[in-house]
Amino acid sequence: MGARRTPPGDARFALLGASDVDAAARVANSTIPPSPEAPAESVDGRLARLRARIERARATDQSGAWVAREDGEVVGLALALRSDGVWVLSLLAVSPAAQSGGLGRGLLQRSLTHADGCRGALIASSSDPRAIRVYAGAGFDLRPAMAASGPVDRAAIPAGLDALVRAAGPGDAVGTEPVDAAVRGGTRAAHIVQLLDVPDTRLYLAGRAGEERGYAIGREGRVIAVAATDEAAAQALLWRLLADARGTAMAERITGGQDWAIEVLLRAGLAVGPDGPVFTRGRLGTLRPFLPSGAYL
Repeated sequence: MGARRTPPGDARFALLGASDVDAAARVANSTIPPSPEAPAESVDGRLARLRARIERARATDQSGAWVAREDGEVVGLALALRSDGVWVLSLLAVSPAAQSGGLGRGLLQRSLTHADGCRGALIASSSDPRAIRVYAGAGFDLRPAMAASGPVDRAAIPAGLDALVRAAGPGDAVGTEPVDAAVRGGTRAAHIVQLLDVPDTRLYLAGRAGEERGYAIGREGRVIAVAATDEAAAQALLWRLLADARGTAMAERITGGQDWAIEVLLRAGLAVGPDGPVFTRGRLGTLRPFLPSGAYL
């Protein structure tokens, strides 16, 4: 993506420090609705999880972790991650009272300095027009997306999934790397291991060990990510996640060209509607078959 100039100095913005973590977690908690990918939890539990996520990003991607302050108080936060040449915006939050003042744009500009040397970049946007304007204004290409939710028609789940898909664990995350290299344009096994830290999160692989054709990550019917080298493997993996549903199943960020996913979700009885777009920039993989994670894309 080429070298980026550091944005001009502005005292409102600073790299996230250890003393900012608690305040940054409170901003994220008050600004961003709980993700369908996240487990049901108390406010204290969610704050603890957000603190851990922020601490981890600060430790692994320090130059991508920024805060914005007004009157000495943290009112905004950006976390950007990079892995194998792909930059992703993991989180961007600005307190409601501080919005529309350019803080979101400033945080994005600074987090993009962490993309220096990366081939490509990904952002999962909300449907907020202000967020869409900021990302489009930064030179990202917009990909409209759909979402699906509802109870699963269990009679529609195909037989024989266990012969096509196998359960895996953190130690098997290396099997995702050839798939991500082709589909995303860069691997992210360490991020997948982090996703699996959340209770009840499951990883499934399609194909024999060493010859993986795809993987899927989900939690009780909530689709977190799917990537595969062919549509047959992707559909089997998506069905396997839906089969885990205990109530409402959900899939998000279904961009154009993912007809394989729409077909499965409609057959499973889910309702499909609009979602916030996915933004891309630079050189990435095929991005199909692909359903990205919101936090790690």
